[in-house]
Amino acid sequence: MDQGTYRKGAIEYVPFTGCISFNCDNRLVANQAFNRPRKRRFSFKSTFYPRPVSLTLRVDAGDRRRSVFNKKPYSQVNREESFYCSLFGHALLSSPSFRVSFGELVSERYGTDLHPDQLEIYWEVAALRDYWYDLGDPRRYTKKTHDARRKVVNHLLERSGVSANKIDEQKLFWTQGLGSKLRFPGAWPLKELSAANLDTLKEIRWAFNAKPDMLLLSPTGALIIEAKVESGVGRNGITGYDQLNTQELIACLWKELIPHFEKGKICLATLALSARNAKCISWKEILALLPQDEIDSFSVCALNRLGSYS
Repeated sequence: MDQGTYRKGAIEYVPFTGCISFNCDNRLVANQAFNRPRKRRFSFKSTFYPRPVSLTLRVDAGDRRRSVFNKKPYSQVNREESFYCSLFGHALLSSPSFRVSFGELVSERYGTDLHPDQLEIYWEVAALRDYWYDLGDPRRYTKKTHDARRKVVNHLLERSGVSANKIDEQKLFWTQGLGSKLRFPGAWPLKELSAANLDTLKEIRWAFNAKPDMLLLSPTGALIIEAKVESGVGRNGITGYDQLNTQELIACLWKELIPHFEKGKICLATLALSARNAKCISWKEILALLPQDEIDSFSVCALNRLGSYS
């Protein structure tokens, strides 16, 4: 803080002690300590000024506020799983040899082939949602749109052992009451499903609302990946939600509803710090396959940090 004067009073700022002192004619009349930036109002008297003198000051804690966190770069403290997924996907797209070696690992472990020269990578995959909103005109709810969506909902109920007639009996399937617009299955209200004794449809709701971390797709096969760094598999004992079961249902629904996924095998994989079972891929295996001379240094350094979690 810059020095200033108020009549004959001088303001002194001492950044390293975190104190602000008021002196009048070289006499210390007030000394106020602080430990963080703040705006404060000080009042003091002196023998030279019978009436109280008040100052409103913005007190800056100086160098002290810069010592709260460590000095590591952000790439060394980032814990976000999607960050590592994006770097993993970037490495696959950048390195032909990495695509080949990882494809061999997938073929051996899951029995599906990912063609290294025709590999597509998607993050936060919501294929059921995207294909739902691609039915008909997304801006106008036409008869064509309604009929196409009704066909999908009919299939979802029938595969769950629920009569399609329920659609015309339950408001929960509609956005604004019976006969209006069919509601996106990922938005079916859970409480209303329970109240209507349609708990079996909760799994459908979760599947349409889920977003697996990654999808590796080629004409010969597909791999859905759920990545973990510090978190565990998502489960809820009260509602019955299970993340892995939901992803199995997603793969089934893709095959049943989406022509683009009818051919080729769809496999599920968990990418975790350690291989928990025969169907799991560990980040250590990824790092061992990573050709560090073919990937940019930022991605290599950030991915290598995963070794510190083990």
